[in-house]
Amino acid sequence: MSSNFIYLLNDDQLLNVLELIKIDFNGNVISVISLPPPAFIVDAVFSEQGLVILESDRDSFGLRHLNLGGTMLNQVAFSCPLGAFPSKIKLLENGNYLLLFKEDNPSTGETNAIFWLLDGSMQQLWEEMYEENIVDFITDSDHRIYFVSRAGLSATNITALNADGSKANQTQPGTPDFVPRKIALTEDESALLMGIRWELSNQKPATEIIKIPLDTILLAPFPLARSVELKLSPNPASSFAQLPFAPDRAEVFNILGQRVGVSFSNEMLDVSALAPGIYQVLAEKDSVVYVGKLAVGR
Repeated sequence: MSSNFIYLLNDDQLLNVLELIKIDFNGNVISVISLPPPAFIVDAVFSEQGLVILESDRDSFGLRHLNLGGTMLNQVAFSCPLGAFPSKIKLLENGNYLLLFKEDNPSTGETNAIFWLLDGSMQQLWEEMYEENIVDFITDSDHRIYFVSRAGLSATNITALNADGSKANQTQPGTPDFVPRKIALTEDESALLMGIRWELSNQKPATEIIKIPLDTILLAPFPLARSVELKLSPNPASSFAQLPFAPDRAEVFNILGQRVGVSFSNEMLDVSALAPGIYQVLAEKDSVVYVGKLAVGR
């Protein structure tokens, strides 16, 4: 959709027709542009600059970038990751494209997910695979990725990824009684909205939209019930604090439960940029979570 018109993509596989339709806000058709039809359209995204079509043909897929007049701007073809098939494409605010592939995992009987990030010229920047059956995914203005997934009849997972595709956090909202459908962010990006379908025994299915604060997702990565006390030194610290080991991952939170930005180098934690106060440090090593308090002073 542009500021003055709405653009629709008409894909008729039976008639082998692909059309870009331009209408005004009164529903009047302004123009109809015929486009060369691909083998199969998987998904498409519109922007003010044009249209990108994700198309597939068995073991390969392609991207077509057209302006809103139907003129081809760029076209590229790729081979699908082994055993995977393209599923969705999203346009990020910085002009990059995020692609989702799915593949069957014969060892688990579930579906794995593969993300590709492409830049505006459609060159691949990174690829990450997750053993998650992704139902839907979204991105925020900081280019974090949030996806909702479900494995068999187990509880729903909501996962946050960093902009580079690395896993930030994961949480399980609610119970296994509901099945996720779609997710979206609130306008201020403070919460995630998730459409769900309740499937309770001896009751008719019901639909509902639930609201989950992003802090619940971003601040809940560690199973604290299995935590071990973490000892840091010196404590209080002014510039650096030392952990007893180099963590596999670690996070620092202020007294409001907000994540604060710090850097780690092996077992050393740089706290020189933190304001004086009390902080919680969570560190994971070999699947064991360690939790400790750190005082920062000057």
